Amino acid sequence: MLPPIRYPLPTMLALLFASVLAWKGAEWSSEWRAEMARRLKLAVEGPPVPSSPRPKVVVGPITRRALLLLDETPASARPNGPTSETIDRRMFVDVYDTWPSPGTATHVRVGNRKPIGWVPISDLLEWDTRLVLKAPDGRLTLADSPDGPGKVVEVGRVALPVVAWDGRAAEVAVWDPARPWSKVARLGWVRLADIPPDAWGVWISQVELPILLGLANQGDNPLLARLRAVLGRLADNRPWTAADLDASRPALPGFVFASEPDPRKAAGRLAEANARPSNEAGWSGLTFQFLPLTDLP
Repeated sequence: MLPPIRYPLPTMLALLFASVLAWKGAEWSSEWRAEMARRLKLAVEGPPVPSSPRPKVVVGPITRRALLLLDETPASARPNGPTSETIDRRMFVDVYDTWPSPGTATHVRVGNRKPIGWVPISDLLEWDTRLVLKAPDGRLTLADSPDGPGKVVEVGRVALPVVAWDGRAAEVAVWDPARPWSKVARLGWVRLADIPPDAWGVWISQVELPILLGLANQGDNPLLARLRAVLGRLADNRPWTAADLDASRPALPGFVFASEPDPRKAAGRLAEANARPSNEAGWSGLTFQFLPLTDLP
């Protein structure tokens, strides 16, 4: 005969609770433990690094783009990570992600047709188009903001990338005089009203110029040819439509679409530019030149 159990009731209840907790505790606490593990990982590694499969889009056919400033640009699998690949040549690249996001970006994930890796933002110029400005006398009145006071600055006669704009002003990248197309000295805003029409242009390669000439001679939709030149998409053989044009208008300065009313005149000017190239810079085996917007169809 078994001896009677003489535990008091509170002790019995405590033992019962402990037994149930041991039996079901792992199941009950799984979500809590997973959340604690997530928080610990976030504290140790930081927020997850984005990994988009496609480039960022500004609007319509306009994608986020950048120009690598130097050859032998190191790229990494993570921001601030060790070099996993070296981009041999300076080139135009698509922007897939920025880091940190949100916040002021320090690194950009770039590629062409597919991502390559993360590069420091100091190694590139974020530039979604091929719009450029060439100061008529080598000087511009630059301000730190669209509405801020301006100061006359010597910028030289090299083409300056137009990287942003609003209804009254455009922001340009001014090159270091000793290292044009390799080092940005500063950014500054110019008033649109202060710039003559023929000072605006596109930065075009000698390979792209004959393509533009061919599109101008076709004359199907001159503004589409102009848009492709402004976006640096002349070699893009996907179908371009009126819908692309309509989507792009609000995102680009109005003067971009002030086209030549006579397509034959535009084709003549392009033919002359193609016959007498004025190569101003070169990289990746290509040479580039300033082409006034007034020469476009």
